[in-house]
Amino acid sequence: MNSLKSNRLYMITVVWALMYPAMLHMFADYIGKYNSSSAFSAALGAAFIMAMLTALPIVSFWAVRRMNSDGDPKAHSKRALLYLLVATPPAYILVGTISSWFGYGTLQPILWLLLIILWFSFIQLGKATESSRKKAILDHNFVRKIHRISAFLLVFGFIGLHILNHMAAIISVERHEELRLLFRGWYASALVEPVFFGLLIVMVFTGVTMAQRYMRADSDLYKTLQIGSGLYMVFFFAAHVNAVLSARGRGVETDWIFATGEQGLINGYYFLIPYYIWSVGMIWMHVCCGIRMIMLGNKASMVKANQSFKTLLIIGTLVTVTVAAAVLGIQL
Repeated sequence: MNSLKSNRLYMITVVWALMYPAMLHMFADYIGKYNSSSAFSAALGAAFIMAMLTALPIVSFWAVRRMNSDGDPKAHSKRALLYLLVATPPAYILVGTISSWFGYGTLQPILWLLLIILWFSFIQLGKATESSRKKAILDHNFVRKIHRISAFLLVFGFIGLHILNHMAAIISVERHEELRLLFRGWYASALVEPVFFGLLIVMVFTGVTMAQRYMRADSDLYKTLQIGSGLYMVFFFAAHVNAVLSARGRGVETDWIFATGEQGLINGYYFLIPYYIWSVGMIWMHVCCGIRMIMLGNKASMVKANQSFKTLLIIGTLVTVTVAAAVLGIQL
C-alpha cells in the first residue's frame, strides 16, 4: 500500500513538472488579462498558478521522502528524477540557456518535456537497479572537508554579501545599487573573482560527488533536504553564472534592471519568479543542513543540532521572504 501511494505521488510530481512550461504561459495570460481589465478573477488565477509553480520543489521533496527502496526496486532511479524536479526552476532556465546557444531557444518548453519524458520512460522500461554502494575513487571524508571549506569561503566571501545586496532592494533600488558597487569592488576584483570561480567549481564537483553517494540509499528528512537543496544550487549557479558572464560579454551592466527586467518580474521576466524565490531559500537550507552535520560531528546532541537547524531555518525563511518581496517590486 505504501509503495502504491509513493508511486502515485511520484507520478503526480512528474506530471506537475511536465506542466511547468504550460503553467508559466497561463500565468502570463492571466497577468495580461489583469492588466487590460483589472479583473479580480485574473489576479486570483495568476496567484494560483504562481503558487502551483512555486510549490513544485516542495511536492518533489515530499515525493522523495515517500520513495522507499524496500517497496520499490526502482526507487533509486525514481528518487534521482525527483531530486532533479526539486530543481525545476533553475533546470528549466538552464535548458532554455543551452538551447539558445544553438539557436533553438524557442524550443525550450518542448525540450523540457522531451527530457523528462525520456528520463521517465528510461526508468519505467529499464531494469531495476540496486542501491549498492560502489567504492569511491576519492576518499569521502576528504571530499566532504574540501566541500565544507570551499562552501565556507564562498558563503562568507560572496554568497552572503550577494543575498544581503538583494535584501537591500526592499528599502530602495538605489540602496541596492550602492551596496552592489561596494561589494563588487571586493568579489569582482581581478584577484578575488578567479578564486571564487575556482571555489565554486570545487564546491559543485564535491557536492555532486557526495550527492551521488547519498542518493543510493533511503535518507532521513535532513539528508533529503541537504541533497535536494544542493542539487538546486548546482543548477542555479550554472544558470546564474552563465547569465552574468553572457551579459558581461555583451557589455550589459548586471544591475537591478538586468536581474528583474525593465517591466519587473511580474510583467516581464515572470519565469524567473520561482527561480529567484527558491534560490535564496535553497542556499540557506543547504547551509543549515551543513551546520547541523558539523554540530553532530563535533559531538553536539541531536536535540541541540536539530533546534539550531530550525532556528536558522526560521531566519532563512524571513530572509527569503524579504528577497522575494524585493524582486517582486515591493518596498518598505
